[in-house]
Formats: sequence, C-alpha cells, structure tokens
Amino acid sequence: MVNKKLKDFSISDVLDYSIVTFKNNFKSIIFFTLIYSIPIILLITLFKTIFAEYPAFSFIVSSILIIMFLMFIYPLYRTILINIIYKNIVDNEEIGIKEIFKISIKKYFNVFLNYIIIYLGAFVILPIYFVILFFTLITFIATIFIIAVIELSMGIPPIISSVLVFIFLILVPAPLMYVIFRVSFTTHYITIENEKPLESFLKSFRLTRKGFLTYYFSSTIIYAFYFIFFGMVYGVIEYLKYYYISNNIIIYDYIANIFLIVLFPLITSLSSILFIGLKIKNEGFDLEMKIKTYINNSNKKDNFLEINQNE
Repeated sequence: MVNKKLKDFSISDVLDYSIVTFKNNFKSIIFFTLIYSIPIILLITLFKTIFAEYPAFSFIVSSILIIMFLMFIYPLYRTILINIIYKNIVDNEEIGIKEIFKISIKKYFNVFLNYIIIYLGAFVILPIYFVILFFTLITFIATIFIIAVIELSMGIPPIISSVLVFIFLILVPAPLMYVIFRVSFTTHYITIENEKPLESFLKSFRLTRKGFLTYYFSSTIIYAFYFIFFGMVYGVIEYLKYYYISNNIIIYDYIANIFLIVLFPLITSLSSILFIGLKIKNEGFDLEMKIKTYINNSNKKDNFLEINQNE
C-alpha cells in the first residue's frame, strides 16, 4: 500500500543528491560525455575557424550539425546516463562501460522515437511561446516604465519596479519549463521500465502532477551556475587569446567547450533523482533502504529519504 506521508524532496535535497550522484559516477559519466561532445565541438570549432570570413554560412552549418547530434546522438547519450545513474542508485552496483552501452543501445529505437515526438511538439509550442512572450515583454516594459516614472516623480527609490523585474525574470521561463517538466521522465520510463513512447508520455504526465516548483528552482540554480561559470571561462579564454595567443589557434576554444560540457550531466542527475523521488512518493516504489545505503556509502549523507510512516 502506498504511504501517503512520504516526505517530498526539497530543492536542497535534489541539488545535494544530484551532486553526490554525479560525483559517485564521475568517471563513467565523463567518459560518455566526452565521447558524445568531442566530435560536435571539434567540428563546430573547425567550421567557425575555417569559414570565419563567412559567418552566415558557418552559423548554418553549425546549426545543422547541432540538430543532427540532437536528433540521433543525444537520445543514446541520455539513455546511457540514466542507466549509469539508475543502476548505481537502485541496484547499488557499477556496471562496465560495454554493458551500459549494450543495455542502452537496445532501448535506442524507442528513445529515438520519443525524442522525435518531443522535437515535433517543440516546433509547434516554441513559436507560440515566443509570440506570447514578445507581446508580454512589450506590455511589461511599458508597465515598468510607467511605474518607474511615477516612483521617480514621487522621489522614492524604484523598489516596486525592481521587484517586478525580478519576478518577471523568474516567471518568463516558467511556462516552457513546465512543459519540459511534464515530459522530462519519458526517457526514464522507456529506459528503466521498457515502456513504449506513447505510454511513456502518459506515465510521465501522471507522475508530474506535483513537484514542478522543486524541479524548476533546482534546475534554475544549476543553469544559473552553469552560465556564470560559462561566462567566467570564456572571459578568461578571450583575454588569453587577445593578449597572449594568436586568434588563429582554436585549441583554446575547444578546451573551453569541453570544460563546460561536463556540467550538462548534472541536469540528467537532477531529473533522475527527482524521478526516483516522485515514484517513491506517488507509487510506493520500495527503494528507501537501497538509496540510504547508496548515500551512506558515499559518505555524504546519512539518509537519502526521510519517511514518516504510519505504524
């Protein structure tokens, strides 16, 4: 019988467990991440350098390469990461790289079909989202301008307008992130439970009736950290290129991209942790002791879940 008093994951729980999971599977995750990312980063960097005098052509070719990788390679890469993380947490075991690849390749076709559906949905949803965002942005700017003028005319600091800007920046990505959240566990269901693509969407929708705020804010923190880190790394690279090295040398851009790409698996770790937490909460998934053992073995946490049970 499902226990209705299972504790929800907090934002700090999800972030903490995601980092622990990423750390404990670091070698396998980085191995597959580098195999996935090196070819595309190398090709894009080369095209940007070779066709530096033709930026439009370089952009088109780079975009095509990225789309090809997202279509055909990323589904397999994400399946591999989910298998690595899930096997280690649930089964408390580390399986070899060859075995992970064999398990993942068997699920590739259904995962690929799943991503085709997601991408087709994105082609429909994104234009609508950006049109609505455009008109919302115009309305918001006009409103903020009026409020700021009133504040200045009254001789008070622009507190209200500043708070509204902050709230707006938080709310702008929320609708898109909500849609992503509702379909974010489709790959998990295909990879872990051998579901078909359509069934995986139905199960993901059922599972994600709650938990959006935890997903949204924990994801936002990781993305914010990534973009801050992204800016710092590229700032240093551009400084070195400008003052110390030739602009014709591409190896530094290449290294910077590789260095930054390793942060992406944190999002998969986060979604996998949240997936397990929601299944435990909603479906009584009996993983409490296994996850506690996993965290204890990592010497990072004494308890992975706090459960209030009816005796």
